[in-house]
Parts: sequence; C-alpha cells; structure tokens
Amino acid sequence: MRNLELVIAAAQDPILDLLVKSERTIAELERRLAALECKLADMPKPEPGPPGRDGAGIDSPGWQEGEVYREGAFVTHYLGQYFKALKDTADEPGESAHWQRIGFAGIRWRGVREEGMEYRPGDQFLEESACFLVDHTGAPRLVNYRGERGARGKEGLPGKPGPAFEGAELAPLIAQMLTEMFVKQVVPTIEEIGERLVALERGRP
Repeated sequence: MRNLELVIAAAQDPILDLLVKSERTIAELERRLAALECKLADMPKPEPGPPGRDGAGIDSPGWQEGEVYREGAFVTHYLGQYFKALKDTADEPGESAHWQRIGFAGIRWRGVREEGMEYRPGDQFLEESACFLVDHTGAPRLVNYRGERGARGKEGLPGKPGPAFEGAELAPLIAQMLTEMFVKQVVPTIEEIGERLVALERGRP
C-alpha cells in the first residue's frame, strides 16, 4: 500500500508543477491585457472620415426614353452599363454630358466602325467582318471574326406557277425577278469578296 501511495505522489508532482506554471502564465497575460486596455483608453479617438460615394446598386432601373431623371439618379442602359445623372435630364446616357458613366462594366453595340467616332470602354463594333470590344484601357480587342464559307445548300423545290399578269400588274413580277437575280448573282459575289478580305487579314494569298 505504501508503495502505491509513493507512485501516486510521484505522478502528481509534475502535474501540480504544470498547474502552478499555467496559473502564473495566465496571471501575466491578464496583467498585460489590462495594461493594453488602459493604453487604448488613453489614446485619442480618430476623426470620422469623409462620407463615401453612393453605390450604383444592382437594383438600378433601366433607362426609359421620354422619362425625366433627377440629379443623382442611377440607371442601367445598353447591356449592363451604369450611369449617374449629373442634372435633371431626359437625355439618353452614353453621349450626353448630363450623365456620368460608373465603372467599366457592360457592353454598348455601336454597329459598323466609323472614322472619327469616339469609342469608349465597353463599346463593341464591327470592322471588316470582325467584331471588336474596347477594354478598360481604351484598346480594341478582337472578339471574333467571320469563318470560312460553308458548303452550298441544296436547291429548293420548284415553286408553284404564278398567276398571269398584264399591263401594270407586271411590275411586282419584274421586281421579284430582279430580287431573285440579285440574290443568286450579286450576293455570292459579295460573299466571295468578303472571304478574300478575311483571307488577306489572316495573311493568306
């Protein structure tokens, strides 16, 4: 029995030493924490900063033609572009000085590129059968270009005989014949020229 008590006492001593050291460590940490709290309490509080800018918000309504927007109003227009009204206005956002563009998100389709026209980030335009998008630096980036000409489709079924026309009634028939001639002869020529332009742009003869 005596031996068992000695073994238990020997096992308890390291544990008791560890508990004492832990208590001392906790007491030291509490002292340091109290000192830091007192130091922070004595420090002067910072002054409030200036008010932040108004956010555009994801719920900005789409611009409507004919509606008057008050100064400070936000709208979305084109494909996801945000604008802020600088004054009461009914002008369309994009080119009007009454609106300020917010950020660079969104796309605005500008059609075929025109010389002298100013293009801004997010503008998308067509030039020589290729589509470009102006990035946030103002540089146009190639999006896609016209592919190779596909195989010719099968001839359609013959149409039904049309009614007989006389005199002035022949005008619609003549117009139809000229349209068909244009589609069959002129359009393929235009397509061939377009293919040659694409080939030249890619560096092929």
